[in-house]
Amino acid sequence: GDGGFSVTVCGRHHIFKPVSVQAMWSALQTLHKVSSKAREHNYFLGGVTHEWVTYYEQRIESERSCLNEWHAMDSLESRRPPSPDSLRSKPCEREATLTLVRSSLKEIMMSVDLDEVTSKQVRTRLEEVLDMDLGEYKSFIDQEMLVIL
Repeated sequence: GDGGFSVTVCGRHHIFKPVSVQAMWSALQTLHKVSSKAREHNYFLGGVTHEWVTYYEQRIESERSCLNEWHAMDSLESRRPPSPDSLRSKPCEREATLTLVRSSLKEIMMSVDLDEVTSKQVRTRLEEVLDMDLGEYKSFIDQEMLVIL
């Protein structure tokens, strides 16, 4: 999407929408690190190591509308997936576009302050540079940003 990502653990869905590309990278690295430590030390939901979670969950007092807004992902769009026929007929064009997006994205990311810029701002700049709508490439762009970092 626009720089957010989600993680599903034990049937609970957590949405992360970091404020910058650098924050997204840091959040993702931290999640990987704590996940590795949890596996290494056999931490599990319901175990002694998670008793503190209940303490904080019981103190959430915000109105439901505020919680819904907090958990909302504005970039979610309901669209019909592209027709398989349209994808089959243009594989070379799509690959050329991906290559162009990848190289332009690298140039843009080298020219911005990653602590300040958001994924959406990077994508918008990329659309301006390439003079094309990259809505269908949002996920690809987010993944490439992480690869470039």
